[in-house]
Amino acid sequence: MPVFHTKTIESILEPVAQQVSRLVILHEEAEDGNAMPDLEMPVKVVSNAVSNLVKVGRETINSSEDPILRQDMPSALVRVEKSAKLLEEASGMLKNDPYSGPARKRLIEGSGGILQATSALLLCFDESEVRKIIRECNRVLDYLAVAEVIENMEELVQFLRDLSPCLSKVSREVSAREQELTHQVHAEILIRCLEQVKTLAPILICSMKIYIHIVSQGGKGVEEAAENRNYLAARMSDEFNEIIRVLQLTSYDEEQSDLDNLTVLKKLQNAIQNKINAASDWLLDPKAVKGGIGEKSLRQIIDAAQKVAERCLPQDAHNINKMCSELTTMTDALCELRQDGKGASPQAEALARGIKDKLGELQQGVLNAVVAVDKAGLQQTAHTVQGRLEQARKWLSNPGQDDKGLGQRAIALIVEEGRKVADGLPGVQKAEVTQLCDEVDGLSRQLTDLCHQGKGSTPQAQESARRLSQKLHELKEKINQAVVNRVVEDFIDIVTPLKLFTDAVMAPEGTPNRDQNFSEKATGLQNFSNRAAKTAKMVAAGGSGGNKKLAEALQSAAGQVDSLTPQLISAGSIRLTYPQSKAAEEHFENLKQQYSNLLTRTRNLCDEATDSGDFIKSSEEQMRKHTFLCEEAIKNKQPQKMVDNTSAIARLANRVLLVAKQESDNSEDPNFIDEINNATDYVQNSLPQMVHDAKAVAMSPTDHAAISRWRESNKALLSAVSQVRKAVQPELPPLPDISNLNLEPTPQSTYFIDKVGEPLRNTPTPNIDGVDNLRPISPQQGGRVSPLPKWARGDNSDLLCQELISNSEQAPPRPPLPAADGAPMRPPPPETDDEDEMFRTAPSSNQPIMVAAHNLHREVRQWSAKDNELIAAAKKMALLMAKLSDLVHNDDKGSKRELIATAKAIADASAEVTRIAKQLARECTDKRIRTNLLQVCERIPTIATQLKILSTVKATMLGAQGSEEDREATEMLEGNAQNLMQSVKETVRAAEGASIKILSQTQGRLRWVRRQPCYSLSDDVTPFCKLCSCTVATGNAPSNPDVNCSSNIVRSVVYDQELWFNNVTNNSYDIASLSLQNIDLAVLSELFPVSNLTVLDLSYNRIENISNGVFANLEAMEELILSNNKLRIIGPDVFRGIRLEGYDYPLRSLRILRLDGNELHTLNPDVFQHIDREITVLSLAYNPFKVFDQQTIIAITSIVTLEELDLSYTQLVDLPQYFLHTPQYLRKLDLTGNQMTKIPETLEDSHALEELIMDNNPIVNLTKETGFPIVPTLKKLHFCNMRVLEEICQYSMSGLENLEELYIENNYALSSVHFNTLVRMDADNTVWPRVKKLSIRNNKLTHFSSAFLAKWDYLVELDLRGNSWTCECENQWMIEELMPIYVGLNVTQAREIKCAAPIEMETQTMYDIYERKSVMGCLDLYGNQPERDGTILIGILIGVLLCIPMALFILYAYQRNWFGIFDNSPAAYSRQFYRAPSLGDDGHL
Repeated sequence: MPVFHTKTIESILEPVAQQVSRLVILHEEAEDGNAMPDLEMPVKVVSNAVSNLVKVGRETINSSEDPILRQDMPSALVRVEKSAKLLEEASGMLKNDPYSGPARKRLIEGSGGILQATSALLLCFDESEVRKIIRECNRVLDYLAVAEVIENMEELVQFLRDLSPCLSKVSREVSAREQELTHQVHAEILIRCLEQVKTLAPILICSMKIYIHIVSQGGKGVEEAAENRNYLAARMSDEFNEIIRVLQLTSYDEEQSDLDNLTVLKKLQNAIQNKINAASDWLLDPKAVKGGIGEKSLRQIIDAAQKVAERCLPQDAHNINKMCSELTTMTDALCELRQDGKGASPQAEALARGIKDKLGELQQGVLNAVVAVDKAGLQQTAHTVQGRLEQARKWLSNPGQDDKGLGQRAIALIVEEGRKVADGLPGVQKAEVTQLCDEVDGLSRQLTDLCHQGKGSTPQAQESARRLSQKLHELKEKINQAVVNRVVEDFIDIVTPLKLFTDAVMAPEGTPNRDQNFSEKATGLQNFSNRAAKTAKMVAAGGSGGNKKLAEALQSAAGQVDSLTPQLISAGSIRLTYPQSKAAEEHFENLKQQYSNLLTRTRNLCDEATDSGDFIKSSEEQMRKHTFLCEEAIKNKQPQKMVDNTSAIARLANRVLLVAKQESDNSEDPNFIDEINNATDYVQNSLPQMVHDAKAVAMSPTDHAAISRWRESNKALLSAVSQVRKAVQPELPPLPDISNLNLEPTPQSTYFIDKVGEPLRNTPTPNIDGVDNLRPISPQQGGRVSPLPKWARGDNSDLLCQELISNSEQAPPRPPLPAADGAPMRPPPPETDDEDEMFRTAPSSNQPIMVAAHNLHREVRQWSAKDNELIAAAKKMALLMAKLSDLVHNDDKGSKRELIATAKAIADASAEVTRIAKQLARECTDKRIRTNLLQVCERIPTIATQLKILSTVKATMLGAQGSEEDREATEMLEGNAQNLMQSVKETVRAAEGASIKILSQTQGRLRWVRRQPCYSLSDDVTPFCKLCSCTVATGNAPSNPDVNCSSNIVRSVVYDQELWFNNVTNNSYDIASLSLQNIDLAVLSELFPVSNLTVLDLSYNRIENISNGVFANLEAMEELILSNNKLRIIGPDVFRGIRLEGYDYPLRSLRILRLDGNELHTLNPDVFQHIDREITVLSLAYNPFKVFDQQTIIAITSIVTLEELDLSYTQLVDLPQYFLHTPQYLRKLDLTGNQMTKIPETLEDSHALEELIMDNNPIVNLTKETGFPIVPTLKKLHFCNMRVLEEICQYSMSGLENLEELYIENNYALSSVHFNTLVRMDADNTVWPRVKKLSIRNNKLTHFSSAFLAKWDYLVELDLRGNSWTCECENQWMIEELMPIYVGLNVTQAREIKCAAPIEMETQTMYDIYERKSVMGCLDLYGNQPERDGTILIGILIGVLLCIPMALFILYAYQRNWFGIFDNSPAAYSRQFYRAPSLGDDGHL
């Protein structure tokens, strides 16, 4: 699949994708009946380009020394050639017949293949280039590893000669690579690592030099010097390892904190599924090279599984982590064996098989974990304190709602952070924060206990929630205050501790107490560093404002301070010992400079994480505290105390000046800059005077004039600091005191009289009887004054008639006519949500693109799009992305063209968002906000371009869904869409912050007006829609909505008659369906009001008990969902209908009843007595039955109308005898996930069973005895995900004589399926079922017999992928007979049938062999190929023929004693005495 991690790859793929998209559009237009144009010339150009590409690729392969490139690139070249050939064939066919359907199909396949193969080629080459850089990095690491053994200058010089060129080359190549990357995060990491390497390299060399110097002199300090050197070498090694890690990354996911936990888990599960086949291919290839695509896929599967473990339930997490650990160990061992050339050894093959089996277990474990999370409704806590507070507040606002413990877990993490902050505080503050943590923890536990007892909605629980919310707020404020105070205090002076230590190091020899002074200053420096690092970690934990990047930078800086300080002290100790050594002095200066820079960076990060206004305010409070201490010193005549506290005031004032300067430098607003500069000038002028006056007081503590001058100058300094605070953070006007507001106008007010007129104001109440007892209302009278006469103010409407009859008073003046220029402008219509219908309901987790679009829409819908182009463009993107989500899985006519057009429209809207954001950034006066806005918006164009390319790839695959490539393309498209939506959302948030700065100065173009929720409901729509989400299905009336109240209302509201019954029409409101999930009903004891709803969802409510007849009023209800509750017992009258004249009527409309996910062990025999002739679908899945007792059997079999029964995951070992005899209409039975080791015999008792699902049961061998009985009605069988299934034997399915669909998938241990599996012997005849759909994908099969089916051409669907097929003569029938059928059904899948053996066939597919019309060779009994033995036999014969004459010659020579070699006669021994003796080295015999 296409990857876009470099600008070069993206620039090449984009024009290719554009051309492919044009071909797709031509294909769509041809489906409308249009003739295809002549493509001969364009195709010829493409063919020539492909030929050149292939030529260059093959030359690259031949000249490359990279074994991975030589292994991976040929398959991509072959695919390019095949795709070009398909285009040529399509062009030729279209020239003869412009309306040819097969030609159009080949055109699409060829164009899509060229796009993907080009991407694969580019990726192969790019990865090869990356491996070259990594090799250079590894060379540097090798040199760093030997740094510890260099002990003289000659070795150091040689080390420098070797290391310098490598460092220069790595620096150049990594810098060039950084500029190529499209993911800015990766580029920033590489830049940072390179800067660290450049800084550390000279310091490392200097440390090695001083070490050699000390060793050569034999002096002390060797341990410290060695520690310095090893520390610096380790630091550089860490940086290079990080460079290597980032270089290998090809993808980047935006922050996923906004995604639902289940969505992330399913995304990870899909990623694992898509990598399984590549990993399996790698395991089956003993010659596969380490570091190839297959091994990477296996490692990525392990990483994804570990991420699943982080988000799932504890037990599942433990199992997954254990399997991941075992897989990592086994994979490492296999890689070592293959690297040593032992990939084909029995040990390596056994390891490969073990890894494959373990992968199957891991895949099943991940599936079980996702199912468990789905069932439990587990949600992930937020990453930041602010996010956790939001989760906690959501729970506390409605503690009766079951949030699966999310709020409680969030509070626990906040308390944990509070305790971490408390550890670094002084006594009193530590006690306050610790006490608050204890109170919050106690209240949280108390509220949790109440919720567990079902008392979450009681007044006691509400009071606990209110107190807990208050305490949480106090804890948050305390944490923020403590963090700011620590930053102010600990970074008040970062120069003095280092300066004192440096003075101690540089002290000349002979200075008194030189060593003791050094130890004291070193201890002081260590203590200061410890506190600074601890403060930085505290800011990262509690004060980073949810900025993850800033928090990580603070943690990193704190860690470096911790590790660098001991090295600086060691360097100082060496300098102290060798004061004349230039190397020691240079080494100390290098580390001192690095330490100083690190401290400055740490302080700046803390300042950035801390609000400037809060910082200055805290500094001001500290200055006032030191002022009080100065007064105490004056009072007690303590000059030194006066000096110390005055110095603290001066340092605090300098910190205020530093922070103010940072704010001034960060802004481009001239007015803001002037205000800060004026305030800081005042501080700078006041500070020297205060210091001068303080010195005078310290020298003469009794001089009252000096004391008065100091007080005045210190007061002026404090006032100046206050002015700085007000300039940085202007004070808002105080809120009005509500208690002092008077809604009654004063008696002296004449406002209304002036507006309305005195005659009307004093109009008396008319009296028809003529009695003159009327009294005018005087404005001087007490009480509220109204502008209207009494008859208009009173409750009696007859007074209006009386007033109209009376003509005694003059009428009020007529208002003026409209101006001559026409009628006033009509106000604009209110904003509506008509365009947001598709976002009315939350999408399911299996729609990741729709989820991403929904999240963006939820972010932007809070703002009005009027006068805000950015919101309008972002909303348009959300709507287009929702449309794209529908098109991805749509294969209707015109969908390819629509998919490409929608992706292009999204890219255009993305460009508009980027343009507006950049223009806004240019107008923003805050540099930090501007930089942040530019960083988040600059990612959008790259991601949008990638979306267009991926949509084109997906468009070429519509109509071939389900293939491995299609799944991978879909996953990449989904990930890209999520990244794009997340980037746009972050851009909107950053733009709002930028607009604040603009609005305060220039009244910017974008108006950020929050939309007010409104409800335009007609009288005949249920008031539920004011509390919950309502949607209207197609074809339904607007007054008949689907209502979703999940997690939105409290349970006490559910039974409110006003929500169900319309008092105006005297009828119940129309409701199509009602979802009441997650509102913690616990007990259903009240009768549901009368309603005509058809679906009622009460799942996830922890329901333990249901009273009799509570559903009686729901006579139109067709489906009742009681899933995932805590039901143990269901009474016999629970499903009773209304009771009239002593007779219990049934719930006559109920057809579907779902009881899955409860705690049922048994059923009352009469539980379905009122609905036994109505129910057609019953689900009892995920209940721990284990075995059906007689009561349960009676209950289930009493339902005579039952058509579908779900008994999956009920821990059943078998079904009772004759269990299926009574349900005469049962068509579908699901037995997935049970403990059955054989097929239940009662299946033969069924009467109408058509579909059976037997997935995930522990059947090892399916034999005739353990197999299927005679079930003549069964048409569809699922036999998948059997982890231990090894063999399907003959006649094991012979009883399924009318089987039409057979699915045997994902059985990773299944290695044999007998050819007589389906055969039934009928007298003298052999009978096969007429199977139409057959899938045997992802098993361990190597061979498959043509006799498995009688007629393969009956098939309409076939899937053979994912098996270890042996390409030899026994499977030749698959080439000659089956492949033509397969190609006609699905050519894409047919091309994916790979050969796993013999070795020389592993790179081929059966489709390749079919295309070449080749004949496969045969293997002998031992798996060898006899036709290859001829060469060996001839060699043996030649050897034998050569050996016979040589043996005869040697025998003859022996007998003749030739050459004296074989002379063993007595004479030979005698002659030895006459030979001259030889002398030894010493001259003796």
